[in-house]
Amino acid sequence: MIIAARHRWGWVPIAILGLLPRPAEAQSGGVSGTVTGRGIPLAGVVIRVYDVSETLVRSSPPTSPSGGYAVADLPPGVYTAFADASAASGDYVDELYPDTPCVGLPRTGTGTYCRANSGGTVVVSPGVVTPAVDFDLDTGGTIAGTVSSAFWKAFEAHVVLLLDTGDPFATVGASTSTGASGAFRLARLPAGAYYLWADGGPGGFWGGALPGLYSLSNSVNCPPSAVTIPTTGPGCSLAQATPVAVTDRLAGHADISLDLASSLLGRVFGDGTHGAFTVEVTRVGDLVPYARTVTSPVTGTYALRNLPDGQYTVTASAPSYGSVTGPIVTLRSACPCLYGDLDLQAGVPGIPDAQPADRVAIAGQSVTLSVSPIGAGALSYQWYAGRSGDTSQPMAGGTARDLAIVAGTGPASYWVRVSNALGSADSRTAVVSPAAEATGAISGTVRSAGHPVANAIVTILSSEETVVASAPPSSADGAFAVAGLPPGVYYAYAGAAPVSGRPDAPPLGATSDYPYADVLYPDIACPGGPVDVGTYCRTNTGGAIAVGAGIETAGVDFDLPMGGSIGGRLSVANDQWDPTVGAVDLIVDGTGPSRAVATAFVGATGVIVFGRVPPGQYRVAARAPFNGPMVWKDQPCPPEGCLQAGGTPIVMTPGAHVSGVFFNLQLAPTTAAIWPAQQLLPVGQSASLGVEVSSASWSSAMQWYSGKSGDTTSPIVGARGATLTLPPFTAPGVYEYWVRVSTPSGTGDSPTATVTVHGVLVGGSGGSVTSGGGVATPTTPPTTPSGAPAARPAQPRPPSPPAGAPSARRRRASGVS
Repeated sequence: MIIAARHRWGWVPIAILGLLPRPAEAQSGGVSGTVTGRGIPLAGVVIRVYDVSETLVRSSPPTSPSGGYAVADLPPGVYTAFADASAASGDYVDELYPDTPCVGLPRTGTGTYCRANSGGTVVVSPGVVTPAVDFDLDTGGTIAGTVSSAFWKAFEAHVVLLLDTGDPFATVGASTSTGASGAFRLARLPAGAYYLWADGGPGGFWGGALPGLYSLSNSVNCPPSAVTIPTTGPGCSLAQATPVAVTDRLAGHADISLDLASSLLGRVFGDGTHGAFTVEVTRVGDLVPYARTVTSPVTGTYALRNLPDGQYTVTASAPSYGSVTGPIVTLRSACPCLYGDLDLQAGVPGIPDAQPADRVAIAGQSVTLSVSPIGAGALSYQWYAGRSGDTSQPMAGGTARDLAIVAGTGPASYWVRVSNALGSADSRTAVVSPAAEATGAISGTVRSAGHPVANAIVTILSSEETVVASAPPSSADGAFAVAGLPPGVYYAYAGAAPVSGRPDAPPLGATSDYPYADVLYPDIACPGGPVDVGTYCRTNTGGAIAVGAGIETAGVDFDLPMGGSIGGRLSVANDQWDPTVGAVDLIVDGTGPSRAVATAFVGATGVIVFGRVPPGQYRVAARAPFNGPMVWKDQPCPPEGCLQAGGTPIVMTPGAHVSGVFFNLQLAPTTAAIWPAQQLLPVGQSASLGVEVSSASWSSAMQWYSGKSGDTTSPIVGARGATLTLPPFTAPGVYEYWVRVSTPSGTGDSPTATVTVHGVLVGGSGGSVTSGGGVATPTTPPTTPSGAPAARPAQPRPPSPPAGAPSARRRRASGVS
């Protein structure tokens, strides 16, 4: 018999009985003990058992009123045990055995604070239950307060508890979200000194209130780069914050006042031209920059956000240019201040490592090699044949930035020396290799608003909508080419690539210095890339590109729009449940059915970021296991689903930044259903009933009843398992049953299931009633059958999270004693 539980992702098998032998069980052992709170038996505590690799192996059901627990089915070995009191009554502190208090679940893999393998070891022997693995939990203290600012007296924010362990991987202890009142409370804390970090407020992380550390005198502002929890850095270290003392059963208080943010906007030129220049802003009196960014290579503009009040200097620099510092600027709260233009002076030239790029070309076809040197002033060029540094073969007429050559039948090498009055630089060696005569090529340019885009990646797809090849990064003038293509019909797509020295191509769901949106040729904006199904941005809806043998198809040009960003935060039940199990979908409303074009899996802070979003209309929907999905702004999805309707549209314009997309998912109620819901049987036959559970928790307690749903007057004694197997029925009639499922996220009653029995008795009245494996012999027809104490009920095991999703610290693990 297969027992299964149906969850949000479909049916999940949770046990197989009677089909396979289980000889290994005889070799299994277990642990048992009691849990007390200051010497008094404590109910509702879950014991989690980890192996030496810090992997969760089994969890017990919540402890009984006597505090007892047992964890069975453990292979022989060495383990550590952890008492999770999050669902127990009272503010008891979680604990690693023996007597190591922890804030939240134990860590695995990194850090030194409460790692799963730092507890005392428990040895499990074959066939033996190791007794007396006891816990005595202390009551913890709390930290409460309000998050506000001078302008917004109170607002919704995210508050994180920090521990000064000296290990940057062990700083996060607990977190919560405030309501609209700004009030927060962090409970079940061992006695000690803690630090608090908060972010949020109107306008989100990119505007409104600055993230900061709690300080008695004033909040310690954190720089814009502090997306993760800060421990060190200019103006944002724990040494500058005020610790909050927590003592046993007493509350610490900390009102966090966050400062308002300002922005600094400006432009940088290098000898009168735009470029990707580094811009640093430094507070007067500081020795290190407070924040930095990179200018747009198209417009030369920059924007430094989330700056606190104060006086600053702005410095622009680039390799081979030197640097220039502008005058002091004073920022005031929420000031979108404009800064004057900065002009860089010429320096010794430099050439990016990847230039000029290698090329593959058809023999007899023209190929252009190009460089985009770093440096200004009067630059001169000289191209050479051969390896870099060999000046014995200067190219006649090769005195410009670009060199046009005719591809031969064999490989050839070229390089260029760039010089100005201050010095010179030699490029790498570029190799031009011949392509087969039976193949063709595609070439063109990548631009944005008329400006060439260097380092863009163009991907070629076949008529079957599969990737065939990718061109080398586009040259300084935006040119690209792909050779070696068999004759046929192709499609082209210009996707993300770095333009500011980053070695990786950031995905759509992440922040990026790359300012452009992706495009399917010709000029069809495609966030997330083309697809091979549906109607939105399907590969074959682009312009077809014919390639012939020995022919280069030129003029495949792209004009990339400026992309924008969407940011916000996801919490689950006001952070009572870990938000890292959640994901957020970016939905585009275009022609045909709406489509999710990108998914952001939230991190430990629940921060949501979508980058490189092209102009258009979008909606945002959030989801998490066992939560009701929602569309922004915090509305339940309509019956037809989040994808098709509902939510506040977000209209993106070129380069726009939309923040404040906040979600607070609520735990979906626990539901239960019996399968099969109806059965028709002859007298003398038995019946089995199973339960389907949907809940935010992997642990649950069940009780079966006779009668109609909601009538608790006839409980079936011992029937507490995931299945109920009834004995052979001895008389015709209609028999009714239902089950109540209790989980940490609530209680759910199933509808009534009916068993209709007809005919005459077949084979006598012997039989059994079983519940999760328990057996008893009935003496009457099973309208209210009795049952022996249930054997270990099979509990739902969580399905694997989506690829790329972060692990959930608060996930309720499967496994019972």
